[in-house]
Amino acid sequence: MRLHSDKVKLALLHPKQAVRQAAAWYFSMADSPDPEIMPLAIRAVQRHGFDDAFGNYMFMEGLAQSEQTIGWLLDELDRPIQPERRADFIVGMSWALEVADVRLLKPHSQRIGQLQSLEEGMAESIAERLRFADLEPAAVCQALDELIDRNRGNDSIPTLDYNIGRHIVEALARHADQVRDRALAWLNEDTGDGWPQALAVRLAGELRLEAAIPRIAELVLRCCQWRVEEEETLSKGSTCMNVWGWETVDEEGQRAFIRIGSDAVVDVLFRTAPAGPPGYRMFVADVLGSIHSDFSVCRCLDLLDRERDETVRAKLLRAVLGNFASEGIELARQYVLRLPFDETVLEVRRGLLEAALMIGQTFPEFDAWNEDSKNDKARIDQWCAEYSRELEEEEVLSGPCPCRSGMKFNECCYETISTMLEEDPDLLRTVMRLLWRSGATFPLGVVNKYGPDDKRTTQIVAGVILSADADPVLEWFVGTNVEQDPKVARKIAAFFESYGVTKIARPNRNLGCPHEEGPDYPEGEDCPFCPFWRGKQ
Repeated sequence: MRLHSDKVKLALLHPKQAVRQAAAWYFSMADSPDPEIMPLAIRAVQRHGFDDAFGNYMFMEGLAQSEQTIGWLLDELDRPIQPERRADFIVGMSWALEVADVRLLKPHSQRIGQLQSLEEGMAESIAERLRFADLEPAAVCQALDELIDRNRGNDSIPTLDYNIGRHIVEALARHADQVRDRALAWLNEDTGDGWPQALAVRLAGELRLEAAIPRIAELVLRCCQWRVEEEETLSKGSTCMNVWGWETVDEEGQRAFIRIGSDAVVDVLFRTAPAGPPGYRMFVADVLGSIHSDFSVCRCLDLLDRERDETVRAKLLRAVLGNFASEGIELARQYVLRLPFDETVLEVRRGLLEAALMIGQTFPEFDAWNEDSKNDKARIDQWCAEYSRELEEEEVLSGPCPCRSGMKFNECCYETISTMLEEDPDLLRTVMRLLWRSGATFPLGVVNKYGPDDKRTTQIVAGVILSADADPVLEWFVGTNVEQDPKVARKIAAFFESYGVTKIARPNRNLGCPHEEGPDYPEGEDCPFCPFWRGKQ
């Protein structure tokens, strides 16, 4: 039986922080429109204090706001920046304000621009949202047409332009009756470029168009199939097709499906999942885990009965547990008992312990596993180190060295570069992929992204490797909207140009948490500010 949302809501005031945190993320991940959630979270803060109420405050972004909660956010963000105030609390409130309904923000537009603690770039982002919200539908459509024309034929789109597109889509959705037909027509166009399709998917989600559900599933499935083809092509040593523009389609598809959140979404995903590749089946599990309904739980259980891929099964189990459904407790327990303990099993065990705590249902191994979970961080560190070594051996060691010596990389500059970057394995892996795939020569450029999760970037590290015997030159750029900041983009471009860089590796997703173990949180522990990366770094 699935725990009813009303009982999960009450858990926001539970005496245990872990239960309060699980309840907060339950509603945040589902993009809940319930206006009672944020006031309960505020009550928890007032009752327990900022430091003890929640382990982190990033969940606030996904909660519905009201006039009263907007007032509370403004008051808190209007306080002077104080060192003792937790950074994630400020960031969480800033994000919550940035994505709040523009109708609630408009009366406070002047005050927002003067807030003392608001994250950098947020005031400008809110001002742009308000500007588009004031335009007539025809003017918004014109802005969209201009954006498309400006980037037509490009495999990818500048991040700044894509975020403008998101604001345009939001403004269009306010005129649902006038744009519904255009939204469906746009979604059904085969443009060849991924980014217009991603924006079209986003618009369909904003409008909650059930008629768009099959097409969104088709686009996400296509994206997942292309990824499989890309991996097969690369494994043969051939050049892969450029599908970068499609990278955000599944992200927008997940957001759209969760916003629509109907049984029709669950039904389409249930019917299309079995024929899709593992990546698509895991996408389905992620969506079903955020659609809180008995029907969603039942379909997850049905898919579990059919699924033979253990990694996909783990995702489906997490989806059932994420709904706080008691049916998942024994299934997850048997999964953990049956398989060798690895990162996937660890994630299932973690979800099992959280669900059991929330539901109040125990099992024979609960106490022992709960105690043993304190060692999860050390295990993850070891597994990541082993994976890094395997990745290097498989992908780059037998390739040509970029110094043009004619020797293999492992016989020439590999040891020097490995030592040079041993403090940053993510940077090393990125450089390795660049060397392997493109045969690039020095100087090499790298842009690594970090953030509180795998979607939002708050730190960019740009690096230049001039030669095999030179230390890397690094530049750091930090900010809530660092990817959307044109000043940062120009600085990065100038940085690479000044060193004559022509080849740049740019991972499509965040590589990890922006906080540093030691200075920002105790060594050997998970970052308390970024729960997404818990056990993954």
